[in-house]
Amino acid sequence: MTTNDDSMNDGSSSDNSALPPQFKPSSTPSSSTRRSGADPVRRTSAVHRKSPASQAFSAPETGTDHKDSPLPPSFSPASEQKSSNRSAAGRSTRSSHTRIVSAPNFSSPANPSPTRSFARKSLPSLPAAPSPSSPYEQSKKRKPRKIILKVIAALLALILIYLAWVWIFVSSNLVHKNYLSSAADTSGNTWLILGSDARDGTTGGTADQVPGFRTDTIMVLTKPSSGPASLISIPRDSYVQVAGKDSKINAVAELYGYTALVQTVEGITGQKIDHVVSVGFGGLQTIVDALGGVNLCYDRTVDDSKSGLKWTAGCRAADGQTALAMSRMRYSDPEGDFGRTKRQRMTISAIMKKTASPAVLLNPFRLHKVMKAGLSALTVDQKTSTGDLISLALAFKSATGDKGVTGTVYYSSQDYRPTSGIGSCVLLNTNANHSLFSKLAQGSQPAGTVGGYLAS
Repeated sequence: MTTNDDSMNDGSSSDNSALPPQFKPSSTPSSSTRRSGADPVRRTSAVHRKSPASQAFSAPETGTDHKDSPLPPSFSPASEQKSSNRSAAGRSTRSSHTRIVSAPNFSSPANPSPTRSFARKSLPSLPAAPSPSSPYEQSKKRKPRKIILKVIAALLALILIYLAWVWIFVSSNLVHKNYLSSAADTSGNTWLILGSDARDGTTGGTADQVPGFRTDTIMVLTKPSSGPASLISIPRDSYVQVAGKDSKINAVAELYGYTALVQTVEGITGQKIDHVVSVGFGGLQTIVDALGGVNLCYDRTVDDSKSGLKWTAGCRAADGQTALAMSRMRYSDPEGDFGRTKRQRMTISAIMKKTASPAVLLNPFRLHKVMKAGLSALTVDQKTSTGDLISLALAFKSATGDKGVTGTVYYSSQDYRPTSGIGSCVLLNTNANHSLFSKLAQGSQPAGTVGGYLAS
């Protein structure tokens, strides 16, 4: 007759034979183990308490009965003990309120199968998060920026100091005289530029060497609020009347004073003169030499004994003496005084351009020399300031550029001879000139060359 243990063993054997090979028990428990039902559980649990991985997969020691929830195959007990060999003590333990479930055996067999291996696959390593820069590294990154800012601040301070020095030097050396009239204001901003020199009949003469003077250069610079700037010359032999007497315009300043000359020009243009700048042509030579020469162009070969000009046709650098002679010569020019006004505008424009060049402005020693020479030959009206001179230079540059207006006043005769016996004069067209300067002051005159002969 078969005992209960035998029947249990037979059933257990049939259960084990149905398992796949990889899930069969790896070892056969001894008889001593069969007689003690609770010992395998304790021993197995003790083994797995040594491994954190086994603890993670072990069944809870306390809780509800799990007999209705079979473990998956991968979690089947590693021990080969059969349910028929379990002792009555083991069965009584299972029937108690607290049920102890044997933990799987994670001990590696001699030849572990791939299915039995519980080693976790290594995950791909993630890129390490960038650690925040230390304060020391951040300060190192900020240092170049701080150095650049300090250098920029130092340069700006030097520029401001340099400009302040130029401003103070010019302001303290400007010579002011009462030149302006009391005429009503008109639109635009108008400068009267005068060049005082000796008569052409003196060989190489200057205003300092010959008694008396003549304002042989007379130009009107107009800067409207909008529109092109203009630079218009008035011929030195233009016929005018001052205090009811006939005169040539170049003699008015010497005979009647500079204010009378300003009023005369206002009568020709119909516009108020806002500023007056007078340059002694004796100082023009010094200015050009301080600049190191200027570039001049003239398309005729000249050997003029009256002005002292010796020139080969073309363009070249001219020193102070040559530049002065170029501005004074007229008898060897087929255009006469009108040709001379063109060369005067060219010479003054070349001086302005050279003065505004970086080679001069960025060299304090050279600029000081130029300013000293220029201010010694310069006289302005009672209202003109250093800022006004800067505005004049900018307007002059604009007027002599491609977008400016240049030329002479309109005239109706180049050989007008009044009965007063003052000689050959240029008879101006007053109506045409008033219309011209009105357009120039309003900025409505197109860029280009204007003036010349126009019958009354």
